[in-house]
Amino acid sequence: MHLVGILAALYDDEVGALLLDEPEVSLHPQLQAFLLKEILSVAGHPAVGVNKKIIIIATHSTEMLQIQSPEDLLSLVFCYDLMVDPVQIPADAGELKSKKVQSLIARLGQEHKLSLFSKRPLLVEGPSDVIICSALAAKLDMHLEAAGSQLLPVIGKGQMPTVTKLLRLLGKTPVALADADGISDGIELTNSFLNDNPAADARASTLGFSSANQMAGAIFGDFCNLVDRRWNEIVGRAELHPYWVNRSTGEEEQARRRSTFCALFTTDDIELYKVATDGAWVAIKSRFTALLDLLEHCGLFILRRGSIESYYLSSDQFTSIGKPSAAVSEIDCFSQLSQKDVENAYGDVVRCIRDASNAEVICEADALRDLLLSVVAPAHARFKSGDPSLNFNVLARSILGERSKIFDLTVEDDRLVISIESKILNVSGFPVALGKDDDVLKSINVALATNS
Repeated sequence: MHLVGILAALYDDEVGALLLDEPEVSLHPQLQAFLLKEILSVAGHPAVGVNKKIIIIATHSTEMLQIQSPEDLLSLVFCYDLMVDPVQIPADAGELKSKKVQSLIARLGQEHKLSLFSKRPLLVEGPSDVIICSALAAKLDMHLEAAGSQLLPVIGKGQMPTVTKLLRLLGKTPVALADADGISDGIELTNSFLNDNPAADARASTLGFSSANQMAGAIFGDFCNLVDRRWNEIVGRAELHPYWVNRSTGEEEQARRRSTFCALFTTDDIELYKVATDGAWVAIKSRFTALLDLLEHCGLFILRRGSIESYYLSSDQFTSIGKPSAAVSEIDCFSQLSQKDVENAYGDVVRCIRDASNAEVICEADALRDLLLSVVAPAHARFKSGDPSLNFNVLARSILGERSKIFDLTVEDDRLVISIESKILNVSGFPVALGKDDDVLKSINVALATNS
């Protein structure tokens, strides 16, 4: 009936304009695709075509988007906030004439379409990165999708700057997680995040550079010169890295820069001083660190150890084939590790996910603390006064209403005991037992391990 009602309006010649709110509701994906085809068949201005009508739809479904050419993007309007103007690509946007952008749009898949519904899409380099990032987000309670982000694998070297540019045209603020070669091979990717960025320029100026782009160019140039002139000093460490081990014939120069960059960030400064007593390698590492920190403030996170495989704890770090399978094997070990161990091992990746999700770890103990104090403080005061007949659960209900059912308050062995009754909340520290002379605030903070 839902579909028939929409089709009737589409086929009605008397209707010149049609506004549809979520036409995909309750429809099978195949019917959504059919409906979109019918909508497109009659969409147009009534004055320039027979049986044409202006159609505006609001949708949350990728099935209701057909994007085959740059011109198709012009019909999309992105609404992010009631207090912010919607975003629509201007028809004369020069970026749409780029061959790279045109090629990208021709290859848009489901994951790209999903990113159109996010405000802060997270760009990664491939399927393995998606698998690892998804598992880390779940392990560390960082909710990417709920925070308005979406993992988007960008396949193909050099495509990330193009995708970044396109997403910004759509009013989005992309975050990128790139392999180390994203900075050791050149500065195209870094410039895509530093161009026209006053905050980055201001930060770079405090470090003695005229602009963030100039900072990146100077550091990259000095790094390349250092590798070219003094490769023999660092080769003993760099040749152990997968970038060097898995290098292709004729790519020695590129492999030297990639593996050297990663050697800097997998070797502590004391060992680097042993490589060259003049501190040249420590100095370039320090300068790169300043640049990487700046880039992270701009939304670009570089995997300082190499690629995602270089962070593996159980799978082969040198794998060059079957990478998704190796990633699946790697995440199997996450369940055996604590959150702290995983975060320490994947620190560069975790920082990126946290930035994309803008996530603060939800602490149920902190959330419960104020509720708990609101009932325990008056209950403890009554308990301390020596009223043995008082039903403390009734008192709690008079204060919190239905929410008081989270707790159960009883007196046992001359102590006020507070238990948690919820089967959903997972909070350690319960039951909390309070003596008459105990400090309520201090006792609850200690029991729940909160810092307040």
